[in-house]
Amino acid sequence: MVEILVPKEILEYLRKNNANDFSATEMPDGYLVKMNDPEVQRELDMALKIIDKYEETLRMLANDDISPANASGGE
Repeated sequence: MVEILVPKEILEYLRKNNANDFSATEMPDGYLVKMNDPEVQRELDMALKIIDKYEETLRMLANDDISPANASGGE
């Protein structure tokens, strides 16, 4: 099971658009969200495995550290 803390604004958006797909519990730092749909949970678990495996690559992409020259191994 995947559990995440989200800000109140995100929780409000999720409740508005996906009210039956998850449950939320208020925590000191935000809200603990649990998915009710096993298929969605399975997809989230797979996504987290990919994120863990490629964390450095994703971090570089998020920071725009990869240019076309760097991606091909140099100029």
